[in-house]
Amino acid sequence: MLTSDMMHHMWPNGDAKVHGLIDGIMAAAPTVFPKYGLTSDLVIAHAMAQFSHECGAGNDMVENINYSASRACAVWPSRFSDEASVYAKIGSSPGDPDFRIKLMDDVYGGRMGNRPGTHDGSTFIGRGLSQVTGREGYEKLGARVGLDLVNNPNLVIAAANAFSDLYAMGATPLLALMPWNSTPVTTNPGTRKSTYDRLPVCATAPPKT
Repeated sequence: MLTSDMMHHMWPNGDAKVHGLIDGIMAAAPTVFPKYGLTSDLVIAHAMAQFSHECGAGNDMVENINYSASRACAVWPSRFSDEASVYAKIGSSPGDPDFRIKLMDDVYGGRMGNRPGTHDGSTFIGRGLSQVTGREGYEKLGARVGLDLVNNPNLVIAAANAFSDLYAMGATPLLALMPWNSTPVTTNPGTRKSTYDRLPVCATAPPKT
């Protein structure tokens, strides 16, 4: 069973970026968990460990795009050979206030449903507990939960919609199949790691005193 004490223990700053996020999760959990087979402490622990990793325990509900040109080279070496190539390819220059927008429009443009030549890349960056990304992802999720996420992408991170990006995209049923020491079933195709050190905390954390 997931409790408020456990959430505050795992996510001590969980409400810092999205006010009421922990309360939103706690309000949704009794409905979402049994609906999708998260009925044991172990499976819930697996789920929360994965979600904690994806969103940085609530601290990274929106993807951090605060890249420099040098960092862009390190993250996307197949796209950029050096800083000069970054600026040249995205049509920017040192000191450009729109550098990060142009960068994300370039690296995310033309994939995940993002339309080339638009600001889809910088608009539909990762958000939510599972970091849904790309126009296509937002369109599919919005259609399934009845929210206009294309025109209002920040609805994904609203406390009232805390679990929408997880159960609507079918991620949670997979977690019920995960053995304790397995490679995690990720909810974000760009991620291949998980915070398994958090599992015992979620499953057995004592109430705060």
